Amino acid sequence: MALVKDLKKAVYAFSLVFLFMGICGLDGLASHVSGGSIKYKSLGSNRYYIEVAVFRDCSGIQYSSPTARVTAQCMPSGGATTYTLNLLAFVAPTPTVFGGPYSAITFTAGTTSYAVEEVSDVCDKVLNPSKTPNTRCRGNGNSILGYTRFKYSGIITLTSCNYWRLNFTPQCCRNTGSSNISTGSMSVETWFNNHTTQGFPRNSAPDFADEVKPIPSACVGKEVKYGVGTIDHDGDSLRFE
Repeated sequence: MALVKDLKKAVYAFSLVFLFMGICGLDGLASHVSGGSIKYKSLGSNRYYIEVAVFRDCSGIQYSSPTARVTAQCMPSGGATTYTLNLLAFVAPTPTVFGGPYSAITFTAGTTSYAVEEVSDVCDKVLNPSKTPNTRCRGNGNSILGYTRFKYSGIITLTSCNYWRLNFTPQCCRNTGSSNISTGSMSVETWFNNHTTQGFPRNSAPDFADEVKPIPSACVGKEVKYGVGTIDHDGDSLRFE
């Protein structure tokens, strides 16, 4: 888990969970969730834009949840409230730049249509849907490993609190392609301070400079480096753990 800590305000600003890294030559898996993220942006007047994401391994079963449920609790002993966030359909920019993001991957489950973004860590000739072969995310089950991102968003109201804990659990189940992961659910959370008298009523999470390919791939025996590239628009100091 990559965790950003705001030292000045002594709050956890953003939590990004990576539960799986692509390993070259890995067989197909029955589960699907590889990681997730949650972040928040102050809109003023105690209103916050909340956005969560779920990363799906395209080797596993399809992820098909039209909503995400986020629980907010004023810690350490306040009451908890659950909010429902709706799927944020992905729309690719036009014209498409080299390396994507490219057109959405669309599918229908029941009566709900989904348009999601592919975020596979592959070269352009594989990511580009106008070329072949593509990753498993675009229907080629015997092709290269890939990932899609499902985003959910909503606006909620949070009163002044020493620190809020926001938490959500994606639809089961986790990807078990790594030796340090067992089956079951995954939980993602972030903590932040919006206490009025302490001077933090409009605290917002940092932004990651590059979220195009959030799950890096690696091959056995090869060194991989990953730059987080985080920016805090509140001007707060950051520490990574």
